[in-house]
Amino acid sequence: MEYGVNEFELAGLTSAMGRLVEAPYVAEAHAVLECRTTEVIQPRGIDGEKADTFMVFGQVVGIHISETIIRDGRIDMALSRPIGRMGYLDYADGGTDVFQLVRPST
Repeated sequence: MEYGVNEFELAGLTSAMGRLVEAPYVAEAHAVLECRTTEVIQPRGIDGEKADTFMVFGQVVGIHISETIIRDGRIDMALSRPIGRMGYLDYADGGTDVFQLVRPST
């Protein structure tokens, strides 16, 4: 995807600015973690050469949870229905329903 493409708009989602970090998040999300970067590393392959990828580590500085998914003081996973990335194009809804999601292109 080209630099400057508005991925929120492309996905039909609303962006909201973080309260503690100057970065947007998905306004429709039931839970949001605001993080500050603590370290960025470029791992090496087994040949000792640096990879073309980076690992970014951060510390959570803010947590926002929608009251609509809270029951008895805890997040109700049946209400939040988290999506998990499985690999390839596969995702899982609560670990039971596996589906494929193709990344949109511009």
